[in-house]
Amino acid sequence: MTSPTTGPEKIYALLGITMETPHQAGSGWSLVPADGLLAVLAEYDADGFVGETGRRNLADPQKVAALALAHAQQVEQLFRQTAVLPVALGSLFSSTGPVEQLLRRNRDAIVQFLDRVAAHQEWAVKAAVDAKTAKGRFIERAVATAEIDPQMPAGARYFREQAIRRQAAGQFQSVLHQRCQQLRQPLSVWCADVVERPILPRNDRRQTVASWSLLVCDGLQGEISARIAAMESELADADIALELSGPWPPWSFVPRLN
Repeated sequence: MTSPTTGPEKIYALLGITMETPHQAGSGWSLVPADGLLAVLAEYDADGFVGETGRRNLADPQKVAALALAHAQQVEQLFRQTAVLPVALGSLFSSTGPVEQLLRRNRDAIVQFLDRVAAHQEWAVKAAVDAKTAKGRFIERAVATAEIDPQMPAGARYFREQAIRRQAAGQFQSVLHQRCQQLRQPLSVWCADVVERPILPRNDRRQTVASWSLLVCDGLQGEISARIAAMESELADADIALELSGPWPPWSFVPRLN
């Protein structure tokens, strides 16, 4: 680990902010200290980001994707060593002075965040259904549990069942949403924090109906799969599956910095 090189030939990408010196540095890492905080930087040749070569690189989706992947891997490496405020690719500096100013200006918010996430990890949980199958079963359950007079003539019974099916079809999404929202309370009991995540399109037959980021204490890491499985078993009647992934740096809980 080196002190940052001065001069316009270098560009520094901010990886994250910590309060402890990482014990194993990544290749090309530098540290900028200020007020008890450490900014961890990845050092690059400036011509990869500026000038004609830089413009070509940043216009090439494959090169940008490779840079973003390398950045994420370095943040992950830092996260495995110490509590960190992770920073997404894009916070680039030509000198270290503005980095020091960033730390000093936001010191209280950064320290509060690092204290909060120490010995915690972020996990993600999605609630998903096979929408076509789940909706069909929901409608059939509605018909099966409806109070229909067994003495009703066949024709009237048919129209009554069709009315129930239409009503159930219209209620399916809202009932599904309500069942998923009920998960928030038990998650909040054993997670330090829970935030909703955007629902993104999928490439399979399933439909994501809810998505959360969980801030989980390291001590529960060995239990989280079993806890999520137990919650999923309570949703079997609604055909809702819970998909667990993680852990990774606490991206979803990072405060906005000035």
